[in-house]
Amino acid sequence: MKVISFAHQKGGVGKSTLCFNVAAYLAKKHKTRIADLDVQETATNLNLLREVNGLPTFDVETATTNEELINLFQKAEEDGIEFLCIDCGGFDADINRVAISVSNEIITPVSTKPIEIFGLGKFIKILDEIEEDAKKPICANVVINNIHPSLKDVQIITDLCNEQPNKIKLAKSMVRARASFIASTAIGASVFDRNFDAGQAQKEITAVTKEIILNN
Repeated sequence: MKVISFAHQKGGVGKSTLCFNVAAYLAKKHKTRIADLDVQETATNLNLLREVNGLPTFDVETATTNEELINLFQKAEEDGIEFLCIDCGGFDADINRVAISVSNEIITPVSTKPIEIFGLGKFIKILDEIEEDAKKPICANVVINNIHPSLKDVQIITDLCNEQPNKIKLAKSMVRARASFIASTAIGASVFDRNFDAGQAQKEITAVTKEIILNN
């Protein structure tokens, strides 16, 4: 089983949307489950919206304590889950740190907004602490996310990643702000479910998934 955590200590950076869409892509060919650790239960609520709108529901489970998370890991192994996508909450908590520490890959979305870049600096310190506790290297994949479709200058994020190569590495793939993400999320859909004029969004989610998770 491959565990992928979508993690950042700041809320509102697009973790849940990215997690939901990546899981939707993976679920087309692989046994995939979403673990919802966010107190807002965004992934869980999106799944409920799917049912209301006549879409097949995803495999989503929740955990709010370390014990529940450990049980969730064990059940996923028993159920033959190939990919466990963890939607971590936008805050620093033990349960999120445990998820990060056992992940095969960590995906951290961030835009070029100054507040998100400052938040990334704080997240690096958290990764340092997790690495020290876990006694193993911890490195997150930074995905430039939710930026304007025409924006090209992302040097500030590139520079930050270059300064901390052992803690964060910048993904080549980017996910830009698309109307299709808003339209699909409104009904609990992914950009792969219906025709939301989502060709570009589909390509971007596919590229992120292949680059970081499927390694191809």
